[in-house]
Amino acid sequence: MFEIMKKAALEAAKIQLKYYRSTELDISHKTDHQNIVTVADKESQDTIEHTIIHEMVKSGVLENNIGFIGEEDLDSKGSHVFVIDPIDGTSNFASGIDYFCTSIAYFNNGILDAGLIYRPVHQELYFAKKGEGAFIELYDTREVLKMKDLDSQNMIMSTNFGETMRNSDQLPLIERLMPLYRGVRAFGAVALDLAKVSNNEIGTSVDKGPYLWDISAGKIIIEEAGGCVFDWEGQDLDLDLNDRKKRYSLIACHPAKKKMVLNYVRT
Repeated sequence: MFEIMKKAALEAAKIQLKYYRSTELDISHKTDHQNIVTVADKESQDTIEHTIIHEMVKSGVLENNIGFIGEEDLDSKGSHVFVIDPIDGTSNFASGIDYFCTSIAYFNNGILDAGLIYRPVHQELYFAKKGEGAFIELYDTREVLKMKDLDSQNMIMSTNFGETMRNSDQLPLIERLMPLYRGVRAFGAVALDLAKVSNNEIGTSVDKGPYLWDISAGKIIIEEAGGCVFDWEGQDLDLDLNDRKKRYSLIACHPAKKKMVLNYVRT
C-alpha cells in the first residue's frame, strides 16, 4: 500500500510544483476570499484518484471496490476507501509559501489502516501502517518516527485560524494553553502540523473544525509513532466515512501530555 500511495502523491507533486509560484495558477473562491481552491487542487486530486485506481486494479482489486472521499467534491463507496486532501494548506500554496502537503489516508473495510503525508517542496514524506509503525523519508534517507515526552516549555504549539474560530471557544483555549509552551504558531496546514507532531517538531496541535481529509492520515501517523489524537472531550476521534461534512475538534500530543492539556480544555 505504501508504494501505491507514494506513487499517487509523487504524481500529484509534479502538478503542484508546476503551478507553485506560477502566474498560471488559477484561483477561485468556494465561499469567500479566505476559502479558496486552485486548479492545482483539482488536477492533483484527479491524478491521485486515477493513479490509485490504476495501481489497485493492477494489484488485483476490482475497481468497483475502490472508493474515495476528497475535499474537492469526491465521494464514492468501496471496501477500500482513500481519503484525500490534494493540497492541505491551499492558501499557503497560492501565496507562494512552502508549508503545504498532500494527505492520503487508506481505510480497509471502514478501518483506518494507513496514512501518507507528502510535502513536495522539501521532498518530505511521512507514512504509517496500522500495527507496523511510522517513518519519515527525506530525500534518500528513512528514519523511524518515535514521539518523545519533551518539556512543553521547549516546544511549539500549533493551531489553525479558520472560519470555525468565529464564535467558538478555540481562541480562549489557545490563550489558556499559551503559557505552557515556547510559542504558538498558525502554520495553515492541519495535516502537515500533525506530521510535525509525530516528528517532535510541534509539541501539541489544537484545532476545531477540520474535516476528515485534514486529519485521517495524520492521526494514524501520530498513533503509530507513539502519540495520541483525541477530541476536546478526551475521546478517540470517531472518523465517520458516511459524513464527509462532519467537522472535528482535535488535540494531538504525546500521551504524557494528554491529562495536562485536557485540564485546560475543561477550565
